[in-house]
Amino acid sequence: MSTPTTEMHLVVSASSEHDVARVGISAPLRWLQRGLEDFRCLPGLSLLYGLLFAGLCAGVYLLTRSVPWYTLGYLTGLVVIGPFLASGLYAASRDRERGITPSITGSLRLLGQRKTYLALFSLMLALVMAAWIRLSALMFALTFD
Repeated sequence: MSTPTTEMHLVVSASSEHDVARVGISAPLRWLQRGLEDFRCLPGLSLLYGLLFAGLCAGVYLLTRSVPWYTLGYLTGLVVIGPFLASGLYAASRDRERGITPSITGSLRLLGQRKTYLALFSLMLALVMAAWIRLSALMFALTFD
């Protein structure tokens, strides 16, 4: 690991009361490498989620063919609700780090155990997405003829 003087760091919290979490500039590359390792270990689950997201993007495309001013809103809304949709992948990755063999049923079981928190989180994300879709359509209408 390099010293703080030779590696750029991002400061997450500047408060003196809390520990400062530092993220090295090379951290995203390590995250991508670990993601590729997860993909190699769990190709079925990874492809299932890939198909889910590709299907959602295709659905957004079909929804916005007749109303193009909603395209940006729907696409960014899809990004907003992405963390909820990918929670099964997060569970599988965590299982893999713990040495447990990840599976689709294990991911779904964890989602079932945390359904209250995930429901509240997804409700909040859905409200943010709905507000963003309306706001982006309004901005589009005001900007373009």
